[in-house]
Amino acid sequence: MPDPFAGTCYRRNFLKEVIARVDFLSPLPGVEAALPPRLTEVAVGAFPIPEPREAVQRAVEIGPQGVQSSEERFKEWLFHGKERTKTLTIGRQVVLVQHRTYQTYELVKAEFLAVLDRVAELFPGAQPSRVGLRYVNTIELTEANPADWSAYLAPQLLALFQFPPEADRPALSRVFHNLELALETFNLRYRFGMHNPDYPARIRQKVFVLDLDAYTQSAVDKRDIGPLLDDFHATIQSHFEQSITDTLRGIMNAA
Repeated sequence: MPDPFAGTCYRRNFLKEVIARVDFLSPLPGVEAALPPRLTEVAVGAFPIPEPREAVQRAVEIGPQGVQSSEERFKEWLFHGKERTKTLTIGRQVVLVQHRTYQTYELVKAEFLAVLDRVAELFPGAQPSRVGLRYVNTIELTEANPADWSAYLAPQLLALFQFPPEADRPALSRVFHNLELALETFNLRYRFGMHNPDYPARIRQKVFVLDLDAYTQSAVDKRDIGPLLDDFHATIQSHFEQSITDTLRGIMNAA
C-alpha cells in the first residue's frame, strides 16, 4: 500500500539536526595529513567555508607491563555552508553531512552523494562499513502544562506518562524511551520523550524529542548507498507521521 505521507513537506519543522553518515572499514590513505585537491573541489561547491581541525585519538592498553596510554593526532576536514547551518566532515574513516537548518531530503542526499562519489573515485578500495541517516526533531511549545502532549502526539508514545500516580506527575524530571527495530535490511533506533534541558530539576519546559536513526550493521556496497538512504528516509518519515496528530501537522502547516 502506498505511504499516504510520502513526499509530505512542511513549511515549518521542528528539526534540530539531520545527519547523513558513512564509516569506512579502513582509513582513507593520506587523509589524516592532507585532503586531495579534487576532493576539496567538490566539498567547497556546497560547503564553501573550510575549517580543518586537529583531532586526537587516545587509547589505554592494559598488559603485562601495566597500563600504557597512547595518543595519536590527525587532521579532520570540516567545511561549512555560507550561513554555517550545515557542515561536511571528512575524517580518516568517516564522511558525514550535518544540517541544522533543514530544507529537503533531496538536498541532503545530493550533497552527501556528490562527496561520496568523489571519495569512491579517488579511493577505489574504500569499503563502507556503516551507513546512517538520523533526524532529530525537538518539538518546543509554550503552554501551561509541559507534560500534556495528548493534542500533538500519538497516545502510544505517551503511555510512559501514565505510569506514575497522578499526584507524582508534577515531580517528573525525565521521561525518555529507546525503541530499536531490526528491520530486513537495516536497523531503526527511535528515541523519544522529554529529555528535559533542566534535568535533574523537574520538567518545566514543554520540549519533546523524536530522534529517529536508521543505519546498517554491516558492510555496504558503494552502489547501494543511494537506495539505502531512500529506504532510511521513507521509514523515518513513516514513523514520524505515525507519531504525530493532525493538530501538530496544522502547526507545521503542510505544504
